[in-house]
Amino acid sequence: MPPPPPPNVANRTIFTGDNLYVLRGLNTASIDLIYLDPPFNTKKQWRAPIGTAAEGAEFQDSWTLKDVDLETHERLAVTNPALHDVIRAGGSARGDTTMWYLLMMSERLLEMQRVLKPTGSIYLHCDPTESHSLKLMMDTIFGSDNFRNEIVWSYNKWTNISRYFQRSNDIILFYTKTDNYIFNKQYVMTDHKKAVLDRGYDSNVVNGVRQLLVYDWDIIPNKVKKDPKYDRIVDMSDKPKGVAAAQVWTDIQYLASAAKERVGYPTQKPVALVERIIKASSKEGDLVLDPFCGCATAAIAAEKEGRQWIGIDISHKAIELVQDRLHDELGLPSILANHRTDIPQRTDLGNLSP
Repeated sequence: MPPPPPPNVANRTIFTGDNLYVLRGLNTASIDLIYLDPPFNTKKQWRAPIGTAAEGAEFQDSWTLKDVDLETHERLAVTNPALHDVIRAGGSARGDTTMWYLLMMSERLLEMQRVLKPTGSIYLHCDPTESHSLKLMMDTIFGSDNFRNEIVWSYNKWTNISRYFQRSNDIILFYTKTDNYIFNKQYVMTDHKKAVLDRGYDSNVVNGVRQLLVYDWDIIPNKVKKDPKYDRIVDMSDKPKGVAAAQVWTDIQYLASAAKERVGYPTQKPVALVERIIKASSKEGDLVLDPFCGCATAAIAAEKEGRQWIGIDISHKAIELVQDRLHDELGLPSILANHRTDIPQRTDLGNLSP
């Protein structure tokens, strides 16, 4: 089987328009990593505050029949009956607006599965509003065997709730295209690990052997190294400076209103969050796609980590925010970002028009 064609879109490109049609124009198996932070079906109208960098950005996160193509759902009954049933079950359980939301997401996720490389990964950022429905949908589209993690991003939002526990977490669903995927283990710093590194050593007992674990030979006192209670000295100076990250992330803070990277977009996520995803599931030079790029966080994170990137967003503010953030946060020329409003022409099977 011949290798898939290379990407048919240049690095550092932002498309303004409906991401469904842009996705249909991307070559099959051309993307290494997808991060998406789509609407959550909150049934709210989101607007960036006046006077912020994102002023003018807005979207209605409530879905009606006019937002979807019912013929798509009817075709799924034949082409993907399991996915058809998931969408219908969501509508039965939570009403028509959920059915239209899931249908909207299904069309786009099917295209994302197509454009992802066999070695690629996808991270779908959501919240508990629809995470259960979206997980069933992802199981159906990507295969339950390719589910890797349900990441819980837990944070403090300083709210005062009296009749239920504070809702202070998002969900990130991590799937891969196949079992042959890129994953680079990530490490986080804990209070205990920091204390160990500050003093330069730790100790443990393994099978009755008392070990002195040396992390910094310049800090640790000679009297400790010569202590007769240790049976073995182990050099830990080249080991990771942290512990392997679990699927509950508590070390990345929610963006406060006064945060330096805050641009005013109401659903903006911190760069550190997307950086961890990019470092874990791609390598330098890989191509990252954000089909709901909004405030440009994934583009900035990818640029910082030496990855290529493509973004798509319905709002005209997306290209402005990318260009401004490239300049303001990374000190790069804003002209690096290419702006397109057309549908890319596929070079593998030809272009698919809307």
